[in-house]
Amino acid sequence: MEPETEICARFEVELALIAALDRDYNLNPTPTSAERANYYKRQEKLEQIRAQFYADLDRLRSELPRP
Repeated sequence: MEPETEICARFEVELALIAALDRDYNLNPTPTSAERANYYKRQEKLEQIRAQFYADLDRLRSELPRP
């Protein structure tokens, strides 16, 4: 299993890409219907990424030796 720092780095890249797209969307005063739809799809993807991030961390922590 990859170390926690690698898990965090992997997800950081994905989340930064979504954040950049969301920032552009939020700065646009008149988004099109397609832009709004893409925004909502990104929010769904964000929830999936977040769930996978926590699952990966939980799995890593469960594999650590107990004191």
